[in-house]
Amino acid sequence: MNAATGLDDTFAQIAQSFGGSGTVTLAVNAANFDIDDALDAGTRTLSFTSTGSVSESGTGGISAGFLSGSSQGAVALGATTNAISKIGSFNTGGNAFSLTNSIALNVTGHVDTDSAALTLKTLSGGLTITSIVDGGAVTLQSVSTISEATNGRILATSLSGSAAGNVTLTSSNNTISALGAFTRNGAGDFKLTDAHDLSLEGWLNYTGGNVTLNVTGTVTENGGVISATTLTGSSTGATTLGGNNHIAALGAFTQTGAGDFDLNDGQGL
Repeated sequence: MNAATGLDDTFAQIAQSFGGSGTVTLAVNAANFDIDDALDAGTRTLSFTSTGSVSESGTGGISAGFLSGSSQGAVALGATTNAISKIGSFNTGGNAFSLTNSIALNVTGHVDTDSAALTLKTLSGGLTITSIVDGGAVTLQSVSTISEATNGRILATSLSGSAAGNVTLTSSNNTISALGAFTRNGAGDFKLTDAHDLSLEGWLNYTGGNVTLNVTGTVTENGGVISATTLTGSSTGATTLGGNNHIAALGAFTQTGAGDFDLNDGQGL
């Protein structure tokens, strides 16, 4: 079927399979929209709007080439069977959004939760940001790499997560206030570029890997620490890393503007 399919569902549960190509559109008028069985759009685009929250239960899961939409409540897509290749623009009206995906995921549209929590997790394959991830507490988790295109952007009150490969969030468009706990679950390095003062407030655990922080502004530790083989980076303001850091080597770190560079290290440099 090439034409778009429209479905107004006043019930809170749906299980439907679609074939062919084109767009599947769901308009849901329900306080709670629960997907309790496989919602399979194949490689098609699945777009839905909900006047309430969206959740998954039972054998519920979404398969789609592309997912986009909006809601007026929290979106919790936690099924381990979700298989979504790309996520486009999705606005939750200031409510939380979380997605667990069984395959690699590419963020190609503006995913916007305003100041609410936003979580993206892949169980297989990497996580790529080629558009905007916009939320309060943003969590990114991948069993592979996490990367960002030049035109990608993260807007977050805080950023945390984990990866089993390189984390390369080097777009100059990023605006992140705080870096929370971020864990290296395998090989790989951590690179972050931020156009905002950055406060480290969790354990940046990259023991065995390298950390690079390039910040337009100041860098401070407020309960946060860094564990890394090598630390490199730059800042345009003071860099004050006074926590119980464990850094084996300090590489090139350039500071421009006013302020000092201060590093406390719990092991010999």
